[in-house]
Amino acid sequence: MASMQHFSIAAVAEQSADFRRVLWTGEHAQLVIMTVPPGGEIGAETHEHNDQILTFVSGTGEADVAGQTKAVAPGDLVADDAEESGQDQPPAG
Repeated sequence: MASMQHFSIAAVAEQSADFRRVLWTGEHAQLVIMTVPPGGEIGAETHEHNDQILTFVSGTGEADVAGQTKAVAPGDLVADDAEESGQDQPPAG
């Protein structure tokens, strides 16, 4: 029987000195926190067959997802459907 994992995302993120830290990996999903320094960015992320949910716990910035840019602040959540963003399409040719 699998055990339940519980995280206080804001507390874990604020205490983490790591740029990227995997908190949990399941069969179909993974929970990762990223601590992006002021003025920093994570660069282009490509997950060909996986949707993404981005949750912002502190600071402000911009999320560039699927050709759109949105301002983000604490408490915001951005969802990216891999199929809709074109990431789940097979390569041409």
